[in-house]
Amino acid sequence: STESLSTLESGIASSKEKIQAMIESLTKALFVANDARTQARVEHKVLLEKWKLSSLDVSKCVEEKSKHQSGKISETLKFFAAEMRNHDQMESTLQHQNAYINENGQVHIDHVTEQGTILSRQRES
Repeated sequence: STESLSTLESGIASSKEKIQAMIESLTKALFVANDARTQARVEHKVLLEKWKLSSLDVSKCVEEKSKHQSGKISETLKFFAAEMRNHDQMESTLQHQNAYINENGQVHIDHVTEQGTILSRQRES
C-alpha cells in the first residue's frame, strides 16, 4: 500500500509537471501569437495609412488638374464668346453694306455713267 501510494504520488507529480510544462508552452505560444497579431495590425495600419495618403495625394492632384483644365476651358469659352460677338457685328455690318449697295448701287452706277458722259462731252468740245 505504501508502494502503491508512492507510485500514485509519483504519477501525480509527473502529471503535474507535464501539465505545468503544457501550460507554460501554451502561454509562450499565446504570447508569440499575440505578438504576431500585434505586428500584423501595426503593418496593416501602416499600409492603410500609406494607401490613405496616396489616395489623398492622387485626389488632390486630380482636383488641381481639373481646376486647371476648367480654367483653360473657361478662358477658351470667354474668347470664343468675344469672337462670336465680333462675328455677329461683322455680319450685321456686311448685311447693312449689302442692303445699301442693293438700294443705292444702281443709282451710283447711273451717276458714274452720267459723269463719264459729261466728261466725254467736255473732251469733245
